[in-house]
Amino acid sequence: MATQRATSSHNILQIDDYWFNDDSFTTPPSRDPYLRWAELTNFRSLQGGAGEFPERLSFIVERSPDSRGWEELDLLDSVDVEAAYLHPMVNTEVSRFATLRVITKDLTNDELNERVLRLLKHPDVARLQLGYPRGRSRDMGQQNPAPPTPPKGDKPRPMPPEPAEVVMGIIDDGCPFAHPDLLDPAGHTRLALIWLQTTYDETNPPWDPPNGFKDGRVLERPAMTAFMKQSQPGGILDEILCYQAAFATLENACWLKPNRALLSRESHGGSVMAVAAGRPPNLRGMRPGYEMGDDLHGEPGDAASRCPLIFVNLPREQVEVSSGRWMPVNALDALRFILQQARARFTHAVGSRVPVVVNLSYGSTAGSHSGGAMFECALDELLAADEHLAATLAAGNSRDAESHAQLDVPARRSASLGLFVPPSTPFDTFVEFWLPPKADLSTITVTVTTPEGLEMAVSGSKRESVLEDGFTSTDTPEVRARKRTAALFLFPKVVQATDRTMVTLVVCGTVHSPRRQTLATAGPWRVTVKNGGKSALRVQCWVERDEVGTRRPQAARFFSVKVEKRGFERVIRTTNTLSNLATGAHAFAVGGYRGAATDGPMADYSGAPPEDWKDQQGEKRYLPFAAKSDAGKTHPGVRVPGNRGNVSRRMNGTSVAAPQATRYVANQMAAGKTRVQIEYDLPKEPKPLPSAKAGHKPKIDPRDGRKRL
Repeated sequence: MATQRATSSHNILQIDDYWFNDDSFTTPPSRDPYLRWAELTNFRSLQGGAGEFPERLSFIVERSPDSRGWEELDLLDSVDVEAAYLHPMVNTEVSRFATLRVITKDLTNDELNERVLRLLKHPDVARLQLGYPRGRSRDMGQQNPAPPTPPKGDKPRPMPPEPAEVVMGIIDDGCPFAHPDLLDPAGHTRLALIWLQTTYDETNPPWDPPNGFKDGRVLERPAMTAFMKQSQPGGILDEILCYQAAFATLENACWLKPNRALLSRESHGGSVMAVAAGRPPNLRGMRPGYEMGDDLHGEPGDAASRCPLIFVNLPREQVEVSSGRWMPVNALDALRFILQQARARFTHAVGSRVPVVVNLSYGSTAGSHSGGAMFECALDELLAADEHLAATLAAGNSRDAESHAQLDVPARRSASLGLFVPPSTPFDTFVEFWLPPKADLSTITVTVTTPEGLEMAVSGSKRESVLEDGFTSTDTPEVRARKRTAALFLFPKVVQATDRTMVTLVVCGTVHSPRRQTLATAGPWRVTVKNGGKSALRVQCWVERDEVGTRRPQAARFFSVKVEKRGFERVIRTTNTLSNLATGAHAFAVGGYRGAATDGPMADYSGAPPEDWKDQQGEKRYLPFAAKSDAGKTHPGVRVPGNRGNVSRRMNGTSVAAPQATRYVANQMAAGKTRVQIEYDLPKEPKPLPSAKAGHKPKIDPRDGRKRL
């Protein structure tokens, strides 16, 4: 029976036997340190602005090898598996990965403990990872769900599927569907539908519930066309008026939070979509200084400039956390939704499955960076089952951000690393220290020292250490949760990887919040790893980059603490800095380079793979693509369209490189190639770059993707 320590109605996961006792499991389970920290702090990082407890918790889950499907989990009390995952993929197999919601509303603490523990220990569950919670939901109030029914997308549509050479999906934020570059020759938008993954679930016409999912709302092409027609004072389309009409709620006529970006001149998703699918004449030669290479877009009227589009708008809470901490749940839902809708609405002219290309220009600095995390495995599963599906992802922008370090610890020695926690961060800071595969935890001790000298330590026999500030015997569980300022976890198996484990350091925010009673101390923290084994230990370290502010960004970073004769010890690394989402086996990761020609050097920020990166056959692996993301070293960015037809902007980062590769892949697949053929046709090694001038040493390694666009 679970140990019950809390009396709060919503301090739900106080179940010590799950976190610390493996005797009740045949195989020790993989645990989620993020879930443990959320439980210890009463889920304060997931609470709403008024401090209310979320009505549901979201998870991404992997089925165990012995499980036959999702029906048993879906029938559990207060558990709901999204209907889209209850049906087979294209190869008639049910996916091993899905997202589910656990109802937390109107349940007592004991009931929640029982149901969450039952889910964590269910024989069909191999891994379970916490995601960002969703808001009020349709059909979630029932305590005994009805048997699963097929999602609406599987029912016959009134109209036959439309022919299409290729369908493009964009997972991003801000969708200017009335932009002139995204219209067909008749002046109609090419957006087939938009899914807002908002936490507000009310759907007022013409917004509809999404097929196969219970969260958010969908706007289809006929409704977008109607909004465009009614927003033409004087016979000229007013794009701002159109978006105000489309994205305002009927109750209070205010903007939905995920779409406030459309009020401004530019949005991240709008520019990404215009680069991937806009009209080629507007992307080449129209605006001075915009050069992207003739081989990227082909002739005017290429397939990417006329293909139908499906846009998934990530929740505001997702895009505001720049580290991508909560990305897996929303991104996997978005991927499955795009694939389901593309195949239900469109068909290829020659009768085969219509090709689908998906662009994701967001990433995650957290994770094992080994391809074994939940989203990467789920993405690889979908890609391996469907050669007519391709996904392009940004390589990441953290190469020069001091967010990755490599700590080499000699045998029977120790080594230290510094962590600077900024003074004005409202978010919890998460730091992951990944141990090598098959590391002997009994010989490893990790100690963290705060700026004021307090210590936390974990080892093979001590799984967690929590910094508790000012506890008194009269404190309620809620008060105690608000007083916890830091924690250190070491679990033998974690859900974020399949072949290694990690030590997780959590430091709460350093500015006041109604959800916290005390603050963490800003300044230099020290992490010491003691290796009691007989062989050297290499620890890969990543800190999440939750950047706040523009003039002086507030983001945690690593620094070296050991001084040698020739300066600081080199522990900060620029290699192995890819976005964790881009480390899968079958997705196309895209780096960014600068300069007018295709032989320019990689951008200082563009994520780079590890030096010993190998593919599944053990061969040397490179990034598949690199695209121009800066006009030059002193002229950052490339010219891209803004939110409206008469607006342009400069945008840099691998976010603008990824849609260039998306366009290339879409054109290739429209011409009849599969994703496997595109990958096979890539050069075996990157094109050699010109040698550096005599006496000049490049700041970064110039090696990059096999094909430069």
